[in-house]
Amino acid sequence: MLFTLISCEKDSIFLPTEKRVQGKWKYEKVEFRKNFSLSKEEITADYKDLIIEFKGNNSIVQTSNVPNRDAIGKWEVKRLMLNNEEDQTTRFIKGHLTDVSSGHQNSFEWRNLQFTRRKMSFTERRDGGTYRFKLRKQ
Repeated sequence: MLFTLISCEKDSIFLPTEKRVQGKWKYEKVEFRKNFSLSKEEITADYKDLIIEFKGNNSIVQTSNVPNRDAIGKWEVKRLMLNNEEDQTTRFIKGHLTDVSSGHQNSFEWRNLQFTRRKMSFTERRDGGTYRFKLRKQ
């Protein structure tokens, strides 16, 4: 007889993207590369005090111990079918954050999502370049 044991952990790699992203995340490493540049700049210090929480109702909360950096918003996982031989689907997170103190709203689109058990990484194109984010689940 052959028995298979499957662990049903809350951080399982078998969960759908919508479930895997839920929870509190801390920025572990952030890099920025300007368009057409060979070098990248590490800017993790700009994000070190931020915690971002993705909730099951598709709301998002960003908190900080630094004044005027808290934000709230909405998020969703989008799917895009790639026209290649494998008919692959890519997933990305799209949403917006509104600064609680100023009311200023920023939209985001996080692409190239990758997950390990407790980490998430993605890229975002803006400000004339590409940001590379690595977050750790709290």
